[in-house]
Order: sequence, then C-alpha cells, then structure tokens
Amino acid sequence: MQALMALAQRSYFGNSLGQYAESLAIFLVLLTVLPLVRLALSRRLHALKPHESPTAMELSIALVEHTTRLFIVAVSAYAAMKSLRLPPPADHIIDILIKIAVWMQVALWGMQAAAFAIDRHRRRTGVTAQLPTYAILRFVSLVLVWAISLLMLLANLGVNITALVTSLVIGGVAFALAIQNVLEIGRAHV
Repeated sequence: MQALMALAQRSYFGNSLGQYAESLAIFLVLLTVLPLVRLALSRRLHALKPHESPTAMELSIALVEHTTRLFIVAVSAYAAMKSLRLPPPADHIIDILIKIAVWMQVALWGMQAAAFAIDRHRRRTGVTAQLPTYAILRFVSLVLVWAISLLMLLANLGVNITALVTSLVIGGVAFALAIQNVLEIGRAHV
C-alpha cells in the first residue's frame, strides 16, 4: 500500500500521478456529462410549446443540435488541464488546439444561424422563383461567417490581423468597382 502511495506522489512533468488521475477523471466525467446535457436540452427544447417566440425556440434547437463532439472534447480537455501544471510548450500547444476547436464551433453555430435566418425569410415570403438568389445569399453568409471566425481565431492566437483586414477591405472595394460595370451591362440586357 505504501508503494502505491509513493507511486502516486511521484512527480512527472511537475505533476503527481494523483493530479494526472484527477485531471483524467475530470475529463472523463465532462466527456460523459456534456453530451447528456446536450441531449437533455435538445429534448427539453423539442418538448416546449413555442408560445411567444417560435423563432427563438427553433434557432435554439438548431444550435444545440449542431454542437459538435469536438467542441465537447475541447471543453472537457480545457477543464481537465486547469488542474495540471504543464510545461509551457505543451500548455501552449494544447491552448492553441482548444482555441481552434472553439472557433470552429462558433463558426458552425454562426453558419447554422445564418442558414436558419435565410431559410426562415424564404419560407415567410413564400417566393420559390428566387431560389438561386437564396443559394447565393447562403453561400456568401457561409464565407463571411468562416472568414470572421478565422480572423477571430488568428487574433486570439496573437496574430496582428489589422494589415490582413485592411487588405481584405481594399480588395473588396476594388472587386466591387470592377464588377459594377458587369452588373450594369447585365441589368441593361434584362
């Protein structure tokens, strides 16, 4: 028994085996509980009667159901790693991976919210003749959500994004000015 206690007190990379076991337990508990919470929340939202705000209820259901397993793993790993003292390089790499997973999930939520808003507008107006317009709008919103998410990820990783944003704005203005004549010609022929 004393050998087991001595083994648990032994230090590896600044943490005892007991601390690693505690961190693993936190990770496994969260990895088990968070999907159950997601499932319970989804069922609860489906069971509620949308009394005053059916749009908010539908959007909430869509966002909860599009929460990925990768995000749950990232949240579980983040909570588990808080109980450990890791070497700075390992801590930095884990921090980067968790930030990537979180911003990917934010982008997926944003993409789902944009698609929900576009589909809701299409259903509400009842216009079926303009389906290509809605497809283009959906694609542009998808690109915009992922671009903003990528920029936010880069900013959180310490990259100076001001020059990148400036060049994107200048490029967008140049593209708009270049396409203006093409659109005027197309509009004149219609």
